[in-house]
Amino acid sequence: MTLSSGGDGEAADVRKRGRKRKVKLPAAFLEAARAEFAEKGYAATRMQDVASRLGIVRSTLYRYFADKEDLFRAVVVETIAPNVVALRLFSITHSPSIAELLRALVDPMARMASELPLGGVLKTVIGEAGNFPELARIWHDQLMAPTIELLAEAISQGQ
Repeated sequence: MTLSSGGDGEAADVRKRGRKRKVKLPAAFLEAARAEFAEKGYAATRMQDVASRLGIVRSTLYRYFADKEDLFRAVVVETIAPNVVALRLFSITHSPSIAELLRALVDPMARMASELPLGGVLKTVIGEAGNFPELARIWHDQLMAPTIELLAEAISQGQ
């Protein structure tokens, strides 16, 4: 069984026995995983730890996530990356100046950093990127690259 994120924060494609179906990802799974990754780091977090935090059996997690990397990717994609999509939509619909775009970027990021254990996840990515380069790649591809691209477009347009 493999998971492919739906990217909309609501659902993901789960492949089971060759068939693909849409399932709603329980937000509690992502909350528990985010907390475990933030507290223990990627290497020390086990799927059993996340399941225990939720009060479920580990096999329930494996219905949604093929492995710990899939779970980490879902944490990034489903909880952090949607903010990049919102920023992109803002830039398309409002044609903001670079100052407005930066405010639109910084305000939600500051709110996320204060309301979510985002700092712990970022620390996990940075601290463990040498041992787990895929973590850094997920973070870069889902969050940093689209944000940098958006800022570069705004700068090139002379806004």
